[in-house]
Amino acid sequence: LSIARQLGFLTYRSSKSYDERFTPDEVVAYQQHQGNKFKEHFDLNCYLTLLDVLDSHNIDRGRTDVTHIFKNLETKVLTMGFIDDLLYPDDQVRALGERFKYHRHFFVPDNVGHDGFLLNFSTWAPNLYHFLNLKHFKRK
Repeated sequence: LSIARQLGFLTYRSSKSYDERFTPDEVVAYQQHQGNKFKEHFDLNCYLTLLDVLDSHNIDRGRTDVTHIFKNLETKVLTMGFIDDLLYPDDQVRALGERFKYHRHFFVPDNVGHDGFLLNFSTWAPNLYHFLNLKHFKRK
């Protein structure tokens, strides 16, 4: 479990973020600390179940064409892409959002990587605030 968390952490942060914060020896110690902390607080079976859910989730499964379903939803959708996000690259996040009728996409030039949405709230919060306060939303 500790090693799985350590490997995961390699994709949560960008290499630039690691280079700015740590020496090579400190990176190893940080990874080990995060892995051990996770192992102490997370149940292995719960983790395996979570992985299975994430790996098997497919919104398109069992449907011939979901394009029309997305385009007919009245839901407003906001997507945000973060530079150096290895888990959800900006182009894939943007493409997902473009499947919806009412969509806005913001690109966040934060070099932290995937964890940018957790660590640097102030860099993307104004986009969220603006989106939530939109009174009129033009159809795409």
